[in-house]
Formats: sequence, structure tokens, C-alpha cells
Amino acid sequence: MEQKDNFAWDMKLLGRVLRLAKDYKWWAFLAISCTILLAFVGPAMPRLVQYTLDNPVQRSDYAGLNRMIIAMAGLLVIQAFLMFTNIYSSNWIGQKVVVKLRNQMYRFITSLKISQIDKTPVGTLVTRNVS
Repeated sequence: MEQKDNFAWDMKLLGRVLRLAKDYKWWAFLAISCTILLAFVGPAMPRLVQYTLDNPVQRSDYAGLNRMIIAMAGLLVIQAFLMFTNIYSSNWIGQKVVVKLRNQMYRFITSLKISQIDKTPVGTLVTRNVS
């Protein structure tokens, strides 16, 4: 007997979900762009701290230290903005896809014959619809 491999996700199902998300390409581009930018911005903060400790702090350069503090604060604001935009756009796409899936399921259930609904327990229909 041949056993089907259990993967963390089903590629056919993933394809169907991605087709539902095709109307939101701009949002997906925004989320992916923010993720890539965060990959570059994230390691920059430790580098700035290292540079600050090695140069302005060691030389007691208060003007340089002030510039580095402003640069770190600016980088922190940029990083927070990118994270917020990434999370917001990703969740926005996810919620829109879930709404589409639920609407498709509702239309499917309401298109069933009454005999099918009469034979199926209400709890089963509700559980399938909700999950």
C-alpha cells in the first residue's frame, strides 16, 4: 500500500489560495518590499552602535556622538515604519482572502439542494463553514 507524503502544506491548496490573492498584487509587492528592506535595515543598527562606540565615544567627540544618536533614532523610526507596513499589508491581504473564501463557501452551501441540507446535521454544516 502506497502512503501519501505528509507535507506542511499542500501545493494545490496553496495555488488555489494564491489565485484568490491575485487581486491584491500591489499589497503583496508592498509586503515583500518591506520584508526585503527590513533585511537590510535590521543589521544596520548593531553596526551603528559599534561605529559609535569605536569612534565618537572613544575620542570623546560629543558632536559626533549626537550625530550618531540622531542617526540611530532615525534608523529606529524607519525600521518601525517598515515593520508596521509589512505587518499591516500582510494581514490586510490575509483578511481579504479569508473573506473571499468564506463568501465562496457560503455561496456553495446556499446552492446545495435542500435534500442535502436536510440529510446533514446542522453542526456539521456550521463546522465546515466556520473552519
